Amino acid sequence: MRVFRLILVFALVFAAFVYSDEARAQRCPEVFSKTVAERTVGEHQGTRDLIVTADFDGDGEPDRAFFARIGDGISLFACLHGHARAFKLTEVSSVSGLGIQPADPGVYHHLCLRGVGPDCRPGQKLRWELENPAVHFITYEKASSIFYWEGDRFERFWTSD
Repeated sequence: MRVFRLILVFALVFAAFVYSDEARAQRCPEVFSKTVAERTVGEHQGTRDLIVTADFDGDGEPDRAFFARIGDGISLFACLHGHARAFKLTEVSSVSGLGIQPADPGVYHHLCLRGVGPDCRPGQKLRWELENPAVHFITYEKASSIFYWEGDRFERFWTSD
C-alpha cells in the first residue's frame, strides 16, 4: 500500500509539472483577456491602438502584442503562439499618448538617418528590412520604434517613419 501511495504521489507531481507547462502555454491569452490596459479619457478611448495581432515570428500562426496593467505599472507585451511566456517589450507610465500598430514587412529607416535619436553612433545601422510583421510602437506626435522578432527574442529599431 505504501508503494502504491508513493507511486501515486510521484505520478501526481509529474502530472503537475507537465500540466504546468501546458498551463503556462495558455497563460498569455489569459493575461491578455484580463489585464489589457484601456484608455478612459481622451481622443483614443478604449483599446484602439493598444492591441496588435500579426505573425511576428513567421510561423504562420497569429501572435499578439498589447499593453497590460500588471500591479501598479503598465507594460507592452507580446505573446507568440506556442510560447509559454509573454515577452515584455517595454514599460510605460501611461497609455494616454501611446499606441501600437502592425508594422508590415518592408524597409524602415533609423531615426539617426535624420541625425537624432537615442542610439546614434558611428556605424549605426540606418536601414532595416523586416521579413515578418512587427509591432510599431508610437508615441503620438513624437518618436516611434519597431519591436521585431529576431531569433529567440524581440529587438527594437528606432524609426524615422
